[in-house]
Amino acid sequence: MGEAHIFKTFPSDALVPLEDEGVGRLKGIYEAWIPKRGAVTRDRLSGVFTLVFLNSSSCEGTISCHNTSLTRRIRKHYVQCLYSGTGVRRGCGLIGDSPCTGIELWIKGSLPVTGPWVQSMYVPPDERLNKLCLVAAPRSDFSKAINMGHSLMERPNLIAGPRKSVFELDSDVYIYVCRLSPCSSICYTAALAVRSKSEPPMYEFPRIHRAATISTAQPGTEATKHMHHRLRSPKPGKTRSIYIHVYSNFAKDGHTRTGGARLMLPGSIQLSNGDGIHLRNVTPAADINIKNTGFDRAQFILIDMPGYQDDSEDARSI
Repeated sequence: MGEAHIFKTFPSDALVPLEDEGVGRLKGIYEAWIPKRGAVTRDRLSGVFTLVFLNSSSCEGTISCHNTSLTRRIRKHYVQCLYSGTGVRRGCGLIGDSPCTGIELWIKGSLPVTGPWVQSMYVPPDERLNKLCLVAAPRSDFSKAINMGHSLMERPNLIAGPRKSVFELDSDVYIYVCRLSPCSSICYTAALAVRSKSEPPMYEFPRIHRAATISTAQPGTEATKHMHHRLRSPKPGKTRSIYIHVYSNFAKDGHTRTGGARLMLPGSIQLSNGDGIHLRNVTPAADINIKNTGFDRAQFILIDMPGYQDDSEDARSI
């Protein structure tokens, strides 16, 4: 299938980016519990969330949906980072001077699991810059999402299916939020290359702090790779790059806890809670069978993006 890099996550409430060169242009995928009044004390929200740090324990942000905006103050332990990148996209940058003063977050939704399930959402090109649709506690029919508190309502174009993207970013990047009940499986087909007359512009990947790594290479090769990477610019290739991050059991404070979810990937690769894997040089339209072999449900993010030419030989083929 190609090459693999396996990463281990970190306490996510630190809001420190997890490095992966292929998805560095993403700003973040977060899960948040938003306190509200009523019988239900907290809601899980998705969408565009502008976060500003107020002090060491709380933050404030605005959730926008069409002509409705909510300003909410949230304690940090209600916000956990599932994945965060550099926030750099074509023609767009971070909100504020730096990530510590303000950042645009994409917050995912939640839904009970009865079998293989994928939450998907299509964002029109004219809304991708700063108007991602809001999804608040999506219902099982995927027809609408309602946050009863503050009368916030939205009807995004949601489609339940294994090959529909959650967010389509830039020209050819797709994100899936997937859940598998125990013993269930899903077959993901890598996307085909975008047909265009000209190549998409090359991206700059700024340096990001990396979490602890489950190395698939010989000792010392990571530093060699990073030095080599700084001396050149990646070029779009004809292959796909698939990144999978398992985050089934995170406590509200962002720390991992013991759980029974375990994904089995081609090549007898097993991913447990908190693990991430980067599959490189994946052939377009190739099938990737993913099965939950554990005794708990598995929830994970799958990112399908263009492959980039890389001459490094420090990754193990699978």
